[in-house]
Amino acid sequence: MLALPLAAAVALTTWPHAELERLAPLAAMADLACVESNADGTMKQVTLLAWVPAPPSVMRDVIVRSEKYHEFIPNLSRSTNEPLGDGRWKSSWRMELPVSSFEGTNVYSIEKTADGGDAVLIKGDGDARYRYEMLPVGDGTLLVQYGYTDVKHSNAFVRSFLKRQPMMEHGLALSAQMMFVTAMRAEAVRRAGAPKVAAPSTAAKAPSFAALLARGQVAVMRADEVSVLDRVYASEGKVQEAIDKPAEYEQFVPGVDKSYRREAGGGVYVEMSLPIVTWASTWMMRTTAHAVDAAAVEGDLRGARVRWDLSATTAGETLVVYRARQRLEQSSVVLRKLFGFQPSLRLGINVALGLVWVRAMRGRAEGWGR
Repeated sequence: MLALPLAAAVALTTWPHAELERLAPLAAMADLACVESNADGTMKQVTLLAWVPAPPSVMRDVIVRSEKYHEFIPNLSRSTNEPLGDGRWKSSWRMELPVSSFEGTNVYSIEKTADGGDAVLIKGDGDARYRYEMLPVGDGTLLVQYGYTDVKHSNAFVRSFLKRQPMMEHGLALSAQMMFVTAMRAEAVRRAGAPKVAAPSTAAKAPSFAALLARGQVAVMRADEVSVLDRVYASEGKVQEAIDKPAEYEQFVPGVDKSYRREAGGGVYVEMSLPIVTWASTWMMRTTAHAVDAAAVEGDLRGARVRWDLSATTAGETLVVYRARQRLEQSSVVLRKLFGFQPSLRLGINVALGLVWVRAMRGRAEGWGR
């Protein structure tokens, strides 16, 4: 029921449970996402991993009781559960947001996984597809949500975002999925009586993002910080060279309208915009071995912090980690209103901007950027 109509049939691709279970200790510290793209940069699928300190049976009940969604999912004014007679059921829903409203119908079904557990499948309007799996880890649940939302065929307001910043497709889809995962997790914990469940341990096997990075970019999402990880097929020196030339950002970073070094007081002025907001800020930058730090000292993002960590995995491959701690809404009344109604938008837009910056640096370093 993730809000937006789809135009093209998609098939969601899963991971072996053993690979995902290794990530449970990391998911207990921050929500995780793997964002996959097609060859042309359009979105392929978003996979979310969230640790839930409640049993899988409770988590499953929250997901399958679609008639209860409007009781705990913000801004959802209607949700139903209408049996279809063959084990499936239909849910009609309506979501109200400040800028628009969305409504539609989903069909739910249950499928057995290879290890005998249940997967909840959702077919939305058009060719929308979502899949929930509840993996038992310790006394809790690793909730896995696979999904695809074709944001490109949404309303005019959303399309204006994509026209200006195509990577918003990924971020808005992630926001929609996070909206449900966050609410469902909280409801499962509430129904379970808020049990004191120990977080997963790393003792058995060290967690690794390798399986996710093999298919896309990884986002690590905390309340006040977002990280984006990607593999860049260029030397660490080439990646650092791209980051170290902020006056050239306007040439190759989508959405950056102006970028230049300021003579008075030093620093770098960067102006970046979306249809409803422009962020104009002066940044101070510091480069050290394997890292670049940036701090916004003036302007709309004053107080923001960004850090790039670079690790050469081979002579021609670099693991890039982009970290950002910034309040995008501090200078925008419109964003404050949107984020107030739907907090997951804050995460989604922050992740989308992270993807923009990482993809731009990757293109510059690999030689295919604009």
